[in-house]
Amino acid sequence: MAEADDLSTQHRVWEDWAQADPLWAILSDPELKGGKWELGEFFASGRREIDSVLAQVAGAASRCGPAGRWTSAAASVASPRPSAPPSNGPTASTSPRP
Repeated sequence: MAEADDLSTQHRVWEDWAQADPLWAILSDPELKGGKWELGEFFASGRREIDSVLAQVAGAASRCGPAGRWTSAAASVASPRPSAPPSNGPTASTSPRP
């Protein structure tokens, strides 16, 4: 029962953060707490993180050779991305995406 109570409490905390400051609840930069995230920069930070991860994966895949398991997996996510992000944002408070 204690575990269910803990999960219930955690759920309420996340819901409170999502209502009060949804972007900060997702990416908690202390300098941007209190609704200070600019929406374009919020999404640009995600793009930079994903680009960094994909570059690391591509580097590892290049060491595996053309038949490597990393090469195959990296090819499925490293294909050209559409220029516009999906139109359906995660919540109404963070939509529309730039």
